[in-house]
Amino acid sequence: MHSPESERIRLEALYALDVLDSDPEPGFDAITQLAASLFHTPVSAVSLIDAERQWFKSCVGIDNSETPREDSICDYALDHDQGLVLLDASRDPDFCNHPVVAPDDGIRFYAGALVRFNGVPIGTLCVADTVPRDAFSDEERQTLTRLANAVSSMLAMRKDGLVKKATIRSLRETQSKLEMMERAAGVGYWHLDMAAQTIQWSRGVYDIFGETPDTYTPRLGGSQHRYHPDDWPMIRGHIEGAMNDGKPFEFDARMSRSDGAERVVHVQGGVESDDNGKTLSIFGTFQDITRQKEVEDALRTAKQTAEDFGQAQADFLSNMSHEIRTPLTTIIGYSGLLDEIEAMPPEGQMFVKRLRKAGGQLLSLVNDILDYSKLEAGQVELDPQPVDLHELADDITDQFRTQAESKGLALKVEADPACPQWIEADGVRLTQVLNNLISNACKFTQAGSVTVRFSGTPSVDGLRLRLEVEDTGPGMSPEQTGRLFKRFSQADNSVHRKHGGSGLGLSICHEISRLMHGQVGCESEEGRGSLFWFEGDVGLYAESETATGADLAGLNILVVDDHEANRDMIRGMLGRDIAMTEAADGAQALELCRSQRFDVILMDIQMPVLDGLSATRELRRLDGINSQTPVIAISAGASVKSGVFDAFLAKPLDKTALLHAIEQVLTASTSNRKRA
Repeated sequence: MHSPESERIRLEALYALDVLDSDPEPGFDAITQLAASLFHTPVSAVSLIDAERQWFKSCVGIDNSETPREDSICDYALDHDQGLVLLDASRDPDFCNHPVVAPDDGIRFYAGALVRFNGVPIGTLCVADTVPRDAFSDEERQTLTRLANAVSSMLAMRKDGLVKKATIRSLRETQSKLEMMERAAGVGYWHLDMAAQTIQWSRGVYDIFGETPDTYTPRLGGSQHRYHPDDWPMIRGHIEGAMNDGKPFEFDARMSRSDGAERVVHVQGGVESDDNGKTLSIFGTFQDITRQKEVEDALRTAKQTAEDFGQAQADFLSNMSHEIRTPLTTIIGYSGLLDEIEAMPPEGQMFVKRLRKAGGQLLSLVNDILDYSKLEAGQVELDPQPVDLHELADDITDQFRTQAESKGLALKVEADPACPQWIEADGVRLTQVLNNLISNACKFTQAGSVTVRFSGTPSVDGLRLRLEVEDTGPGMSPEQTGRLFKRFSQADNSVHRKHGGSGLGLSICHEISRLMHGQVGCESEEGRGSLFWFEGDVGLYAESETATGADLAGLNILVVDDHEANRDMIRGMLGRDIAMTEAADGAQALELCRSQRFDVILMDIQMPVLDGLSATRELRRLDGINSQTPVIAISAGASVKSGVFDAFLAKPLDKTALLHAIEQVLTASTSNRKRA
């Protein structure tokens, strides 16, 4: 620790330099860049320690210009007269809990040499890496110390207005001992004397150009032919700006070596001027970045290929979703209508129930595979809408009540009274999560109960929703629970043979939790049942406008679908009390909308001639008698976020969901007219 007196002296020396919060200067930048290159570290800095902060006169690999003093390793280096070297800070008891060391991606290797003014330590020249080192040789320590001494000299001479000369002098003093390291790093130093019209290259620059000092003498303008013709105007502009206005520069350019090999170089330059602002010399560094550019080009190509593949996959999934779910809509829909026929003989009823069960199983498998593919590819976005948690839980548990009762299971719902009834969330995805969790619980539990719970914790942006499904089933071992949330994986291979399923349900829950910035997990013990839980961020919904339960009889509904079987099925779902008009595509629908007023329009998305989205947009634009008519989108694919639809229904259609959606859009339409 510093004594109060020594700290006072140190701060006086630092403040006397009048360097804090000054603009960047090429000389200091050249040294930090050289240090990073020579010691092969992503981070290097000239760090000056103020009373309360660490400020960087120059840095490489650091985004901020300053950090709190207590976050600085360099502050510790001031206590060591020879500086400080940490080969692996995470293993050092004095530093393992330090704020810049403790994180997984924190500093591991650190080496700092003291920067002084009038003999008083005021900071360090340091290099650092997130990867530990095995050793840091005496020669490396000496090199770092020489560079730190050069920084000290530059700071002292800067006070007298000689900083740029000090930069050149410091670089020249270390040049001979740095050449080998310079060449290994692919970096070179150059200097142009304006008065003498001479250019000096370090060994590194000769190597980049494929020349040697014995056979080639660099001349002003003599290297123009080496650069790509398209790059030369840009290069000339930078050089003229430095000569005439003293502007530093930095650019990438293409050039050819003496052997014809094409390279890409990164060039940095600064200017030394006299007291009148006249340019005396231009100096800087050359670095061969060909390999880096090749990697960047390869990454860009790979990224474009991945994006093209992702788009192709999205198109394929969309088409497959439509082609598979469309016939499933007919199968499941008609089987539902058949199931409502009271005169059906017992054998026929059995056939229909088996047909509905098989259709539901097939739909579940298709949904799992298509939904997981979309989730994994990042092609699913949440669609927050008002959700009644009580209604959501009741609707889902009702789906499984018959299955539970057939096994003698008690299916219960427990709601935390403190949890709001209404939230703003993607109800489709929450339903998907609960469906998967409750389905598994009912499937594997042979006796006892399945309990569904939901609760919430207030958060800054809304609510942290928690869903739980607890069963009294056989439970699982830690090894089995560890496999649960991996795709195509189940706790035991015999599970698939006995119960079926895609093995994707819990993986889908995991992906949905990720979309909702949450997590999913399982607590289980063999012989004592399991508790599956899901957490995600949702919004709060202030209003609770629900459907009024109004009688739908007498409505006039337009159904637009290119499949006649689907139109007939919807007619059966709507019943005899609702008038239904049919259209086979969007163009026919628009023609009908010009002459007839409808209460609701059911619009399929994928159709020939004119698709549902385009037809609805045109309907809104025409401002005719149906321009404000509620339109419900029907799609075998993902939810359509266009702003022109009033509701969305996914295929295969469910009669209850269809009638409920019609009731909701009519209620919303009535409320909007009252507000207007």
